[in-house]
Amino acid sequence: MTETLSCPELAEGIYTYQPGAGWVRGLREGGKATILVFVNVFCQHACNDIVQRIFSKLAGLVNSGAVGLVLVVCTRFRRVCSDSDARRLFMIYNIIASPSVIAYASNGILLGSAKGSLRVERELDSLLDRVAAHAATGVL
Repeated sequence: MTETLSCPELAEGIYTYQPGAGWVRGLREGGKATILVFVNVFCQHACNDIVQRIFSKLAGLVNSGAVGLVLVVCTRFRRVCSDSDARRLFMIYNIIASPSVIAYASNGILLGSAKGSLRVERELDSLLDRVAAHAATGVL
């Protein structure tokens, strides 16, 4: 049976997936590869689709703590976002399309990004392969 993971009920903020605890509000930092998923509040279906695609490919790495999974949610990108931390991340990464995915290696080097539904559809699997390879070997 394939493990599944869904997004929490979307509200503005930053959520980190914690194995055994589920989605926890706030950013938990650590020295591991990290995938940031940016969505708007009204994109529950897209959020669930992306998180499930990530989890179906990287469940073992996410559950072991080797890969961090972070969800960043605003109502309408950075323009309508009452959570200052989420708004700041939307601004820093220049997120103007939802959903968007950005992945970092454990040393903070960018592994890649896919911004907007078409790019996510085309590029997510390749991006997840890079994350998995890095998490397994520590090599970029």
